Parts: sequence; structure tokens; C-alpha cells
Amino acid sequence: MRTLEPSIENGSTDRVVFGVGAEARTADLLRELGAQRVLLVAQARHTGGADRIATALGDRCVGRFVTDVPQVPGHVADAAVEQARASGADWVVAHGGGTPIGVAKAVALALDVEVGAVPTTYAGSERTDIWGLTRDGVKTTGRDPRVRPSLVVYDPALMRDLPVELSLESLFNALAHSLEALYDASAPDWARQAAEDSLVPLIDGIQGIHARPTDLHARETALYGAWLASTALGAAQMALHHKLAHVLGGSFDTPHAATHSALVSYTFGFDAPFAPDALARVRRAWRTDDPPAFLYDLQRSLGLNTSLRKVGVPDEAVSDIATHVLAKRYSNPRPYDRADLEALLQDALHDRRPSLFSCREPLPAGSGPHASLPFTVRGAPLAFARAVVLAVHGRGASADRFLADLERSLGPRPGVAYVAPQASGNTWYPKGFRAPVSENQPGLDSALSVVQGLWDHLAAIVGPERIVPVGFSQGACLVLTWLSRTSARPKRVLAFTGAHTPLDGAGFAAAHGCDVHVSRAAEDPWVTAEQLEETVATLRSAGAHVSHPTVPGGTHRIHPPDHQALARAVESAMIDDDLEYQSGFGNALSSEARPGALPRTQNSPRKVPYGLFTEQINGTGFTVHRAENRRTWMYRLRPQILDRGFRPRPSGRFVGTFEEGVPSPEVMRFRPLTAPTAPTDFLAGLTTFAGAGNAAFRKGAAVHLYSANADMVDTAFCNIDGDLLLVPEDGRLHIRTELGRLNVAPGEIVILPRGIRFQVLLRDGRARGFVAELYDGHFQLPERGPVGANGLADERHFQAPVADFEDDVRPWTVVVRQGGKLWEIDSPHSPFDVVAWHGNYAPFKYDLDRFNSFGSVSFDHGDPSILTVLTSPMDTRGRNAIDVAVFRGRWDVAEHTFRPPFFHRNSAVEFNGVVKSDARKGPWQPGAFTYTPYLSPHGVSTGNYEHTVTAPDATVERPVRLPEESVWIQFESTYLMAVMPWMFDHDDRDRDYLKSFGTYAPAADAT
Repeated sequence: MRTLEPSIENGSTDRVVFGVGAEARTADLLRELGAQRVLLVAQARHTGGADRIATALGDRCVGRFVTDVPQVPGHVADAAVEQARASGADWVVAHGGGTPIGVAKAVALALDVEVGAVPTTYAGSERTDIWGLTRDGVKTTGRDPRVRPSLVVYDPALMRDLPVELSLESLFNALAHSLEALYDASAPDWARQAAEDSLVPLIDGIQGIHARPTDLHARETALYGAWLASTALGAAQMALHHKLAHVLGGSFDTPHAATHSALVSYTFGFDAPFAPDALARVRRAWRTDDPPAFLYDLQRSLGLNTSLRKVGVPDEAVSDIATHVLAKRYSNPRPYDRADLEALLQDALHDRRPSLFSCREPLPAGSGPHASLPFTVRGAPLAFARAVVLAVHGRGASADRFLADLERSLGPRPGVAYVAPQASGNTWYPKGFRAPVSENQPGLDSALSVVQGLWDHLAAIVGPERIVPVGFSQGACLVLTWLSRTSARPKRVLAFTGAHTPLDGAGFAAAHGCDVHVSRAAEDPWVTAEQLEETVATLRSAGAHVSHPTVPGGTHRIHPPDHQALARAVESAMIDDDLEYQSGFGNALSSEARPGALPRTQNSPRKVPYGLFTEQINGTGFTVHRAENRRTWMYRLRPQILDRGFRPRPSGRFVGTFEEGVPSPEVMRFRPLTAPTAPTDFLAGLTTFAGAGNAAFRKGAAVHLYSANADMVDTAFCNIDGDLLLVPEDGRLHIRTELGRLNVAPGEIVILPRGIRFQVLLRDGRARGFVAELYDGHFQLPERGPVGANGLADERHFQAPVADFEDDVRPWTVVVRQGGKLWEIDSPHSPFDVVAWHGNYAPFKYDLDRFNSFGSVSFDHGDPSILTVLTSPMDTRGRNAIDVAVFRGRWDVAEHTFRPPFFHRNSAVEFNGVVKSDARKGPWQPGAFTYTPYLSPHGVSTGNYEHTVTAPDATVERPVRLPEESVWIQFESTYLMAVMPWMFDHDDRDRDYLKSFGTYAPAADAT
């Protein structure tokens, strides 16, 4: 048993007694405080506590007032005031939850009495000066020091028998007090600290009571948190959450704790982005980056209600509620208008999971009842998404809950966007999917229009091949029905536990060639085996490729085969690539496009299968160590020896000698290269930025840029000088090589070894990117060293092509670059006629999303070398001809350090290119690049530096998630490169770059 006050200075003279059995001391405490005539207020459903106190008080008890009516209606308050006046009470003591405490406060507003409270719930009003009265359906609240209880007795044992659901809802009510106290920047520091201190015990208490309802330790922890929360709110201003709760309670007589509980995750999600200090404290306490989603998910896991509809708020009341809230606003960190309020209320009515990482967007098209609700987007920004999951929820569910389920199923998937429309009233149509169509209108047609409108919208942004429509239950039926009548041509559709609705004129033409997954449980009560079989037969007759697993049991849910199908479909959409590949960087690979074309027992048989010609290409000398040897044997239709000579070809600005270059020490930045206006293929669009060395001596490296708008038509390129590493930034490439084809998209890189002939076709009609050229040896994976056996780039994620030949005898041009000069020769046939091959000298592509980043988790910013994807060592002293590093989305965890890259002068040149960025304008948009010469000082801009070093510790010391839409590539070379002269006065050079560094101000505490 102890008397409590928070570990803060609040000037309070109230008596707060805390401990098991504290109720028994109430009468003695009242005598100590001078109480002579005590009126007890109790709840009708449990008056025992008030009876015990009355007995202990003896003749100092002048009566009991009993009520169970919530929200303190005026007639109840008037009756209590009259009884107190008639009895001559000098103290009014409430025993129970928010209802009797509210009545006691109403009496104190009217009469000169002291207030005491023995709470039996965790609502928290016992520590505040806040009162509320409801008259004529309108709840009025205010603050008055007279109503603040002078005595509060906390006895955890009184809560032991409190129903679990009411206990938990009451604690979420207390949590709302803490959150709103944290919003109030004008609140005293001790109040905000009390609110922060309450966050952990409240959650611990919630989880403990759910697991062990009668455990006194869990009850005591919860009560301690509620006391802190109530103390905090007593000194802070209430905000939008409490205003909404008061309006709902007064207008619709909703239960007090249940209303607060249903609202809290939504209002916190609404306000948190506008209350950075509060958000930082909550994130730190709960160790989550997304506290609103954490709250919502916790409530769902506890079986609590998360919808206003279920506490008695009708959908049609949204406008009236907004009107009441706007009539008398509470202070709030986020400004709001009617549209904001109505959107918030719609979310809470439709049970749409709040999240700091989700956003709502208006539907681009659609008609009928569902078209008025916005759709949800989360995950990767649509403009950068490599796959989009179009999720259609089931009956009674919500868009955001279904998205969360799918996101949990897939696990972390960089580059995946999730999009979900919301059904009005949480149901797409009222009857079963095989009911007469007329009985499901207008909902069915509206739902189909919404799905079609979203498909068209997404297809215009990311392309149809990247979209994965997924539905569950009623949503599965809707997706299949949409497939039966749409003119779209999806590559894949997933319908978890559903079948289609037959519609007049629906022929499933869109299903031809589509991979469709449908499923059900063997005893599912909603989708019969016959209905599923009919759908499968209809799809197959339309030319769809159908998988239709049936799992045992009768549970209506997403089943394990559905999770597997989702992962496969998303992976396929992300790759957006119908080509086959072989895996393993430097592996001994083999491939044949015709059975038996590859000799099995020797490399160069006298008689090759199919009459093919044998050719070997060596990337290293014959006698190097076996581990370093690179060679491939090819079996082709025709020899590549031609009976004619080469002729010079203009090289333009794509060069391999650097005598004209300038080894300037100036740091430079460039905007994205302007697209060419005339037809320009990849080879013609190459521009050398800088380089060093000499290809003739196999020493050196170069950096090139490319910008193209046309295919290489009947032209192949062979670079003798060095290996090329291409980094597409804008536009997908289809690269034909002698060993097969590769599709390469932004976010991937491709290595084209010297001597391999290739052709570049533009899948999007445009292409722009960066190129590293290596004269010294070949690119290799860096040693992991202390990192250990795993991490960084993994060999198995590098993909090589499979044999894919053409028997083409049309004229071709073969362009060869040697010694920095271009040469060309006419060929009477295609060079891409290799029917089979084996070896370890091959082109590879690599998805940068596969890179497993490492960094500091203690202090000091790590050296970027830890982010190296590929390297090319020159010697044993750490000098590398060229390193390729990637800066991609990842966690940055460190403390007591400058989080951006530190100022440095590097014994290497650095070329940094922006591959992906959420900036569509400005200096760091995709395609921009910078160049830092050897040992030139560089770092971040003045603004970035000053923001970082002056920001509060709570902001900069927490883990930071670098966004997935940010991907930068870095080429780093020990060579003292020379910049080509045409880059100094290039139209796309940013001549104001150096101004961004300005003058760095000295630190405030410098001496």
C-alpha cells in the first residue's frame, strides 16, 4: 500500500493511494481529510463496493446514488445534485467506472463538495478536471478544478472480476488519454513524461489481462499505466479523439470505453504524422515504426471491435457527426475540414486498418455505390513498383485488412505495391455469387466497374504484365467474374475460395493464356465442388492455364497453396520476364536449344551433333589457375570467320582513349541526360564520361552514359577492349547475346564480357543509364572477410541466359571496338546462331533488390565499401580498377554519429548515379549523376548537414528505414580518370551544384 504521485513536479495536493486492499482504507482516508457527510455514487450492477465503504463510514454516510446510465444525462445529474443537496453532503465519492465518477463531477459543478473516487475500471477520468454532461442528445464537456477528485483510491483487486473485454476497452480508453497528452505541446513537461511513461505498462497490462484475466500482477500493471495516463490528461488539452468520442456518446449513446477503443487507432493514425515528437516517443516505447497499425493489429488479435458501426454508429450519420465536431473544435495537431473528418469516419466505419505507410487515393473510374470510397495504396510507390497486387477483399472484410493479410503472407518484398478498393458497407453485393444477377444490383455492376477502373489506372502506370489481381471469398468471385467480361489481358489471376458468376455475354476471352489459380476447402460451406469444377472447365475451354488445389476440411480462409501461389505470381510479375535463365555467378553452366546439340563427353568432337561448328571463347589466358580460368565452348550454325575486311566506323563520343580528357579536381553534378530527338540506338547513344588507362595494355577503366530511343536493327556489337556493366535507369532492355537472351529492367544490372557479341533492343521505346567498362581482368564478387559466409551479393542470384539461336541469313552488321576505335563488317547471317554452349564465360544479370546490405549497428557511419556488389582487384593493397556498389532501401542503425556519409577525400574517383528516387524533379531525380575526382573533398549539402546536426536526438538516434524507391549506383576506381571535354560544357551539367555546399556554419558550442 502506498501513496503515489508521478515522478514529476505537478503541484498536486490530491491524495492517491495505490495497492491491493486499498479500498478498505477509504473510510479512514475520508475521515483524515475531514469528510463529515459522504454521498456515495455506485453503479446499479455492482453496489457491493459502495456498501462496504458505507458500512465503514457509519453515520458519516448520508446515502447512496445508484445509476447505470452512461454519458451522464442531464436528468441523472439533476437527480444526483438534488440528493446531495437534500442530504447536506460535503463529499461525493464514486465507486465504479466512468459513469459514477461522471455523476460525482456533475454534483461538484453544482454544489460546494469535494469529490473522491474508487475506480473499478481503467478509464482514467478520476485524475482529471474534465467533466461531461449530455442534454437533448448533445454532450457538453469542460474543465473545472472543482470536479477534480481530491482522493483517489486504486485497488487492483477491484478489477480482477472486471470482464476481460471491458477491461481491455477501458485500457485503450486510457491509452487515448496518453496519446492526446503527448500531442499537446503546451502541456507541462511532467504531464508529457507521465504520458510517455504510461505507454509500456498499458500495453503490458492489456496483453497480461488477455492472457491471465485474474492475475493481480497484470491488473496492477494495467492500473499503474491508467493512473499515469489519467494524470497526464489532467494537465493537457483534449484533441480530436475525445471530441469525436464525446459527440458519438452524446448523439448515439455509444458505450464510453468501447467508443474510445474503437476510435483510438484511427485518430492516432490521423494525427501522428503531424505530431512528430509524440510519434517518436510512441515508436520508441513500442518499438514499432507504425504505431497506428500496431494498435489496430493488437486489438484484432485480442478479439476487440475496431469498427464504429459495431458500437452503434450508422453509416448515414457521418455528415451530422462532422457537423457537430466542426461546430465546436478541440485543439488538434492536424488541421482538418469536413472532408478530412468524413474520410476518417468512413475508415472507422469500414474497419480500414490505419497505417502510417498507407495512403488513400480517389478511384480513377467507376460507378455506383462503391465508387465513392477511396482505394488504398501501400508498399512501393506505384511509379517505381515492379509488381502490383490488386487485392479485392471478401464480404464483411475491408481493403486494408486484406492488404495486411497478403503483405504478411508475402513477407518483405521490396518493389511490391499493394492496391485495394473498398466496398461500401464492406460488401460488394448483397446476395450469394450464384443468386439471380438482378438481386445483386447495383452492387455487382458497381464492383466490376471499380475493378476495371483500377486495372486501367494501374496498367497505365506500371504495365499490365506487372499486375496481380487477387481476391478472397466474395472478392475471389468478383475477380473471376471480372475476368469473364473484361477486355484486359492479365497474365495471372488468383481467386482464393471462389468461383465465377455467369453473366450474359461473358466469354472469358481475357483468360486465354492467363495463369489462373482457384481454390477451396473440400467442405467449404460457401463454394461447392460443382461450382469450382464448372469455373475450372470454363476457364480451360477459354485457353487459361488453371491450377485448382483443394485442401482438406471446411475452413473458409486463405489456404497454404494460396500463399504459395501468391508468392509465385508476385515473383513472376516482378521479374516480368518470360525468359529462362541459369543461376550462379562463375558457375560451369551448360545449355542446348535442341536436344543432344551439346556434346556430352568432349569439347571439340570431329563430328558435332546436327553438323554444328565448334568455337571456343577465352576470357583469360590458357594457363591461369583453374579457379581464375574463364572460357566457354559454343556450338553454332556457322563459323564467325568472314571473307572480307573491317572498315573504320565513326566513334562519336564513345571512346576508349583519354588523351583528350582532363583530370579535373572539380566535383560535378549532372541532370538526367536529355533524350535524343533523332532515332538513336544504344550504340549510337553511348557517351564516354571519363576514363583512364589503355585497353591495349589491359589496364584502366571508363565510365559511359547511354540515352537511346531506337533498337539496334540487324546490328551486333562486340567490345574487345573490356567488360561492360550496364545499369539501366529508364527503360527496359532486351539484350540478345551469342549465348542467349536477357531482359534487364531498371533496378537490375548486366555484365557483358569482352568479346561476346550482343544486340540491345528497347522494350519501352526508350532507354537511359550508366555503363562501367573494365580493362583489368573481369568483374568478380568481393571477398566477404569478417562479414562471414553470407550476405552481400549471392552467386545464385546472378542469372545467365540459355541457348536461343536463330537461323537468319539476312545481312547483318557486326561492330567491333578495339583500342578505343570502332570498326564494322558486313555479315551475311546473324551472329546469334549458337545452338548449345557450356562454360563459365557468359553474360549475367543481377537484381539489385537481392543485395543483402550490411552496415553499422553501433556507432560511426560505415564505409560504403561494405555495399560493394562487384569488384576488380588490381593488387593486394586494396586498389581496385573499378568497384560497383549499390545504395538501396535498407535499415540504417547507428547512434552518436553523423548519419549521412561523413566528409571525406577518397583515394579513388567516385561516380554516383540515381537509378530510382521518389523525386520527380530537382537535383536527385532518377538519371541524375555526380562525379567526385581523386582525393577531392566532398560530403552532403549545407542544408542536409545543418538539419542533421541540429535535429533532436530522438529524431536522429532512432533506426531509419531508407526507402525502397531509393536506389543509387556507385562506380569507384583507383584510376585517376580524366573527364572528357564535352562533359564540361554539357547542356545537362548542373552549374549550381557547388552552391549547395555554401558555407558550413561552426557548431554552436565551438570555441
